[in-house]
Formats: sequence, C-alpha cells, structure tokens
Amino acid sequence: MGPWRTRARRIPALLLAVAAVAVGAAACSSSSSGGGTTSASAASAASPFIVVIDTGTTGPYGPNGTDAVQGVEAAANVLNQTQGGILGHKVKVEVLDNQGNPSTAAMLLEQRLASGPKPDAIVPGSISTEGVVEVPIAAAAKILSIGTPNASSLDDPAKYPYNFLMSPAANLPQESLMAYFKAHHYTKVGMIYSTDAYGASVGQAAIAAAKQAGITLTTATYEDTDLNMMAELQQLQAAHPQALYVQGFGAPPGIILQDQYALGWKLPTVGDLTTASTPVIWQDSAKPQEKGLLLQELQVAVHSGSQTTALTNYIKAMEKFGPITSPLPTTSYEYDAVMLVAQAAKQADSIATPAMANALEHLKQPASPLWVTLSRYVFTPTEHAPAADLSNWVVVPVSPLTNGQYDGP
Repeated sequence: MGPWRTRARRIPALLLAVAAVAVGAAACSSSSSGGGTTSASAASAASPFIVVIDTGTTGPYGPNGTDAVQGVEAAANVLNQTQGGILGHKVKVEVLDNQGNPSTAAMLLEQRLASGPKPDAIVPGSISTEGVVEVPIAAAAKILSIGTPNASSLDDPAKYPYNFLMSPAANLPQESLMAYFKAHHYTKVGMIYSTDAYGASVGQAAIAAAKQAGITLTTATYEDTDLNMMAELQQLQAAHPQALYVQGFGAPPGIILQDQYALGWKLPTVGDLTTASTPVIWQDSAKPQEKGLLLQELQVAVHSGSQTTALTNYIKAMEKFGPITSPLPTTSYEYDAVMLVAQAAKQADSIATPAMANALEHLKQPASPLWVTLSRYVFTPTEHAPAADLSNWVVVPVSPLTNGQYDGP
C-alpha cells in the first residue's frame, strides 16, 4: 500500500463543536437535507459541498485509509480546479481518523453529524468493518454514502436507499478470470484461498463461476497466520490441475509462491486482485519464485499506450501527494466515488440527497466520464453495487509498478 505521506486533515473529536459557531448561516442554505431539491441556481455558491470520510489513517489499516483519503482529496482537487466544484459548490473534504476501530468510527461520525453543517456525502470508511457501522448512521441522517466497503449487507436499497457500493459484485471478476482460463483451454484449475471473510467470499464466487464455465476447480484453504503452505499445495498438486489460482493479501501470497517454488511445481499461476495489491508481489517481481506469475487486475492498473484525459488528470492529482507506489485501484475507487456524486448532482441539477441517489440509480453515461476505474458504473433501484463489463479485468505478467501501473501484456 501507499507509503507516501498523508495529507489527511484529521478532525479531533473535541474540536468538532468549534465548527458549529461559524456555520449556522451556511447550514441554513445547505442542500444536504433529506427532502426537497436544491438547484444550482438556488444554491449559495459560498456554501461548500462537504464530503466526510471516516477511516483509519493510522492504526492497523493506516495504509488503506491513507490511500482512500488521498483518492477522495484528489477528486476534490480536480473538480475544484477544473469545474469550480459541484454545481458551483467547492468540494471540501473532512477526514475523521478512526484508527481502524469500528467503535471509534461510529462515535466520530455521530459526533461530527451532531456538531457541524450537515455533510452532502459520506465515504463510509475504506474497509467493510468500517462500512457496516457507518452506513446505518449515514442512512439515519438521510445523507448519501458511497465507497469501497462491500459487505453484502450494505447492498440493500430497501434498508439503505442512499448507500452505493463502488466495488462490483464478487462474481464478476471471478467470471472474467474463468473466461480467461477457458480461453486458454484450462479445464482443471487448482485454487488456494484464505479462510478470512473476504477470501471465503472470493472462493465461493470462484467455485460458482468455475461451475458455470465448465471448469473443474479443486480448492484448498489456509489461515492468514499460517507460515507454511506445503500441505495445501501438495493437496492441490495431487489433482493435477493445468493452472493454479492464488488468493491472498500480505504475507500469504509470498509464502505460497515460495513453497510452490520449493516444491518445483511449475504451472501457470495467477494471483487474484488482492494478490496484485500486495506490496511483496511487485517488490519481489524479479525473484525466481515469481517467474511467470500472472496477475488479475483492473484495466486502470495496467499501463497502455494511450490514456484518457480523466486518467491523466487522476494520475497528476495523485502525484501531488508524492510518488505513486501502490496499484492505482487502491485510490481510484474513492476518486471515482466523488466523481460519480458530481455526475449525479449535474444530472439531477441538485445536491439534495434523494435527487442525487435517484440520479445514480438512473445514471447516464457521459461521452467523457470523469471516473477512471470502471469503464461504466451501472446502478439500479434494486441493486446499489455496480454492474460492470467483464472486460474491466485483465490478466497480465507481474512486473514492477510505474506510476501505480503494471506493464501491459
């Protein structure tokens, strides 16, 4: 994850009340109340469009939170510089550092909503453990929430009509990968994945996608604390797969690849999206255990011969925080979240919560979108996780990163 310095403006809980003294007038003209509409012509251009992100920029998930904050701030900077903000409102980002503690996340968000002008949008953390406590708070306050927490419980428009997920359903990248295996005539694949919540969801989705594609998938699981994967790999080896699929983040992928190399087991090996986001993978890309390793990644994380204006603006905005040393999707989803909100406000000609939510559910795809991660985001009134074309995901050889992108095929 990104080791560069954080520019997050953290808001200590004891100082939150101070802001209330100066914002009374602005709050009166704020558009973020749950009902009614506020058109661009009626809104005061002096009132900011407030985006609150509540995540751990310190603590165990500090790198994730730092990346998320920088993605949000980069989008705000681009909108303010190129479009004057959102419907004439300069975008203002407020950061609550919950230190990776869900209880703290809930407390800080509740304190913020009780003490300052009502935010126009909330980014409910960068991981699901934050999202599951923050989304209900945002929903109760009738504030639009949008971000990367992707617990299935959050994709419930009936319960959370103003919450939107940035990550597509887990089955889509798995279907894309199984299509890759099928195109290469692999009918038997081995998969090793973590027993943690995310790994289990990937494993379940991969099993379903493999069955749909007519691929025999043999699986083995590991605990994140395991230091040796020999037994699991030998179990898979006995099934004689034509390719190996590795899921994991942090130390486990490195251990798996090292043990596979020690076994002398050579076969096409593909790492999943989390493996592609693991620092040791791109840092060790020249080591023998990674020779021939392939990675599934989003198109935005793979260098191509040409870039859209939106992608160029995004990369330039991220470079202002320092060298880009993590794959772009660690920040691009949060960047896109703000850009989608801006497009929804433009489409609705309003920054009122119901109007923006309705616009997202019926989002019109502009000819030159401001977002960069997925080619299109498609939400519906009954599905608030985006549908996405399978072509958004590609398989590429491992390589060092250049400006957050792997080399192309």
